[in-house]
Amino acid sequence: MTKIKLLFAFLVLWVMCVQAQPREIATFSRSNYAGWTYLNSSSVELTAQEIGRGRVTLFTNAKDGLVRELISPYITCSNLDALTVNVKYRTEYSYIADRVTLKVALCSLDGYEYGFTMTPVPAEEYDHDLTTVLSVPAGTAMCRLHFTAPYADVDNCGAIMEVHVFEGANDGYQSGDVNGDGIVDVDDVNQVINVILGISSSADCEGDVDVDGSGLVDVDDVNAVINKILLS
Repeated sequence: MTKIKLLFAFLVLWVMCVQAQPREIATFSRSNYAGWTYLNSSSVELTAQEIGRGRVTLFTNAKDGLVRELISPYITCSNLDALTVNVKYRTEYSYIADRVTLKVALCSLDGYEYGFTMTPVPAEEYDHDLTTVLSVPAGTAMCRLHFTAPYADVDNCGAIMEVHVFEGANDGYQSGDVNGDGIVDVDDVNQVINVILGISSSADCEGDVDVDGSGLVDVDDVNAVINKILLS
């Protein structure tokens, strides 16, 4: 009976999940880069070809001191607690991981830095899918995102391939965010189901898997996560 309830809850989620996804408010890719700015001292321009070739690299040139930096268009962030930022980041085949650490900063329109996150990059990979959450200061109406790699150089650098910016809440712990990625979504439903079926344990979860606070992890917790998604 428990498995039947789980299947029903999962089907309800998939029917409605499209409308429940966080709203994407800014995108950078080879087919969508209008309004984005790439600061560099070379001839690289934001074109589909240059982006697709991985030419939008982030680093500081020791000789000229100029920062290669990608800046988003103006983002309206009134009434938002946070922004969730997903970055497709391609590094060189041979690099030092600490040097290519990605910095994502939330800035005012005149460049004042409200806050930032530093996202480390694994040493054994080439293409990276990085996600971070930035808090939006109360009263902020407009902002921009600045992407840099402050410790990188021409031999240890990474290229921005895509950026997706979503509305997101960041009030510390977020009930229902079982996997701790800053978003309550279908991945959290899967995590709860895996715990119920014994595929994984509560210790494998970054957030509290007992979402409804009943003291048990059961189908009611699956329903609780689904409800949070549908009400977001």
